[in-house]
Amino acid sequence: MAKERRQNGPAVPLPYFSPIYPGSGSWNTSSHEYTVPADGTYFFHMAAGAAAGWKVDLDFSGLPQKNGIFRNSVAHTGRDTMSRDLLLDLASEDLLYVAMGNDSVVHSDSMRQTVIAGFSLGEFMDQVLAFSASTAYVFTEAGFNVPFDNVQLNTGDGYSVAGREFTAPVNGIYYFSLAIGVSAGIPMRAQFVLNGEGVSELWRASLVHDGTDSLSKALLVQLSAGDTVGVRLETGRVLYDPSYPHISTFSGFLYSPAFAEPKAWCVHSNVSQITQESPLDPLPYNVISLNEDDLYNPENHTVTIPTTGLYFIHFSGGMQGYISGESSLSARLVPEGSPMGVAVDLYRSVNYNDQPDTLSRGLLVELEAGTSIRMVLQHYSTIYSDSDLQTSFLGFLLAETDIYPH
Repeated sequence: MAKERRQNGPAVPLPYFSPIYPGSGSWNTSSHEYTVPADGTYFFHMAAGAAAGWKVDLDFSGLPQKNGIFRNSVAHTGRDTMSRDLLLDLASEDLLYVAMGNDSVVHSDSMRQTVIAGFSLGEFMDQVLAFSASTAYVFTEAGFNVPFDNVQLNTGDGYSVAGREFTAPVNGIYYFSLAIGVSAGIPMRAQFVLNGEGVSELWRASLVHDGTDSLSKALLVQLSAGDTVGVRLETGRVLYDPSYPHISTFSGFLYSPAFAEPKAWCVHSNVSQITQESPLDPLPYNVISLNEDDLYNPENHTVTIPTTGLYFIHFSGGMQGYISGESSLSARLVPEGSPMGVAVDLYRSVNYNDQPDTLSRGLLVELEAGTSIRMVLQHYSTIYSDSDLQTSFLGFLLAETDIYPH
């Protein structure tokens, strides 16, 4: 059953129900608050189903400054998907919760559009190398790396403010996340760049949004020591707003699991798709940038889970502009062979977009060995992607159930 929650008064904890993964007890299911169990660096993923015609203002309260998902635009005529990642240095006993701002509405149903998930890097990673930095001013210089000058976290000193990029201190697999604030009526294109070459794009070409908005994208990539990753602005502007100082953020960490052998994949599509009466099952990804232990099968376009454990999965889709009556995007992650039977979606049921756009979301989920997961583009949906790889599907094993002492 669908639920929508509207906030008009003072901010209070947003209630979360039906856990995909119940966690180890630090999240209080009654008060909907998270108590930080130990000092350290923490990764969180937030996703929100945006209701038609309403703002979205979700703040991870308990921090010195606002961190969360923000949209001031109300032009969208149907439900939508928003998300972002947070990398935070926290102290033991810090109390956090997700609060909704005034005139804000979020939607969620059985596809779990509104979620919060996270883990401690100090607990789950062998080595903590992580950074997070946000912009300090509006940036408009197309063709140059975006300056993320406000550094909140830089364990390992990999991120350089002067160089506007992260340099890998050691060989390994790295997870990167990008969140960008976009201005009303102004298109924006930004790319992750690896050693100066674009590898995946976050794009909003649509001009119809009537307020500030935010977009996000993630990337998993194998790096050698000395490789660099940054974010290059191709067109438009990267927003800075002192009321939301972390609306535009670049962050990342070394994936070095303490309770598992590394298992990870990152695949992309460079082809747009349109469905009519029948879904596209599975949704094909034809560009493979990372495929540790051949988890992704390019023949049947599925990932077979190698070992029972806790997985983080992220997917993004380019949204087509309105064409010939086909306007929605409904891409669904479907696991088979698992008793949990968890399915979640990336969804936009609107027809106001006049040009391509980007949506993304993730989840933390426990899956059994042998489970097959795939993306499905639902009927009467469109998805956009080209050589800049707006549509991606990635994930990694966080911990094996038999090893992690939970």
